[in-house]
Amino acid sequence: LNSHMDARRKLQAKRKLVSCGRSGRVEERFRASVEKGNYYEAHQTLRALYQRYIAQGKDQNAWNFLRQGCLLLIKKDQWESGTEVSIMLVNHLKERHTKVTDEIIGYLEEIFKSYNFFKDDDFVTHPRVLSMRTCPSVASLTNEDRGRLNVMQTNREIYMKAALKWSSLDDDFKHGHPRLHGLLAIAYFEEIELEKSRQYFLYANMPEEFGLMLVEFATQKGHPSEADMFITQAVLQLLVLQNKDVAFATFLQYCGRHPVFKSVMPPPFEELPLLNFAWHLILSIDVGDFEVYSCLCNLYSLVLRRDYSYFDYLQKIGSTFFGAKMPKTQSESNGLLQMLMGEGGGEGLNNLMSSMSNMLGLSEGLPPEFQGLESVEGLD
Repeated sequence: LNSHMDARRKLQAKRKLVSCGRSGRVEERFRASVEKGNYYEAHQTLRALYQRYIAQGKDQNAWNFLRQGCLLLIKKDQWESGTEVSIMLVNHLKERHTKVTDEIIGYLEEIFKSYNFFKDDDFVTHPRVLSMRTCPSVASLTNEDRGRLNVMQTNREIYMKAALKWSSLDDDFKHGHPRLHGLLAIAYFEEIELEKSRQYFLYANMPEEFGLMLVEFATQKGHPSEADMFITQAVLQLLVLQNKDVAFATFLQYCGRHPVFKSVMPPPFEELPLLNFAWHLILSIDVGDFEVYSCLCNLYSLVLRRDYSYFDYLQKIGSTFFGAKMPKTQSESNGLLQMLMGEGGGEGLNNLMSSMSNMLGLSEGLPPEFQGLESVEGLD
């Protein structure tokens, strides 16, 4: 009996060695195909070996091979093929309910950084944002190269959206892991895609870089009269996302570095009511008093009408931080907006303004643009 069991163990060990040998040869064939430029063959070989590893219960081998194969293909500028493999890799994590860890995020970051269109020599330190890089040659790309760049960016974003969706399965990262958002935000800034950069900075928890990017965005793409609107929109969106501390730090960074506002820091500001609204709104969150919030919106109702999208944000902020009930119908929505933005005046509102000043701890009383007013009637 013992001799029979020994023979069986030896046979199993031999089969395992043969299997490992075959898999090793297939991996070598995959790498050889990549080096020879036979990318279709390489892709099919990769898929076949991955399925073999899974069938054999070798999940770690499957993961390692996918990761290495993905890097090889993308570094050869085979963006479509590499992205398909990267999606397989993310699905591998999802199907096995893999937890989000710094190590896994590091592997995903490595793949992200393998998507390269420009060389390191193409980048220079940004002349106004010294902590970040930019690529001046983007502006002089030919139509053909611009098309190739778009293909790379599209595939890179497809991969990252899949990675973000996987990481959002973790309750701690319901919008996706901030580190992954930050990678896209920085990359798009370097490639001078500022609107896309701004979208990802909202979720990246990088207030210093976000504030600097917004300064660049406002000065390069906006009218000087709109400079206060760039940061106000960002503050409102960050508050909707319940990132008050990031909103606070981003606001200070933007105002402290913007060429128009840095000379009048710190807040509150003279004759900059929209910035003062954003500033006092952030402060009022720690108070959490709906009366203060309502008064604040009422005081600044005129300037808030510069962008009617603010009203949607303010409804959500009121619900999240001040206990306002989110409207379920258009009628309820109009009612809430009328209460927040409606006309007011007289002694009652002046008393409420004074109360707001005290509750927010404003040593100089009301915001500068309202000091000395006997009434706010007609402010709208």
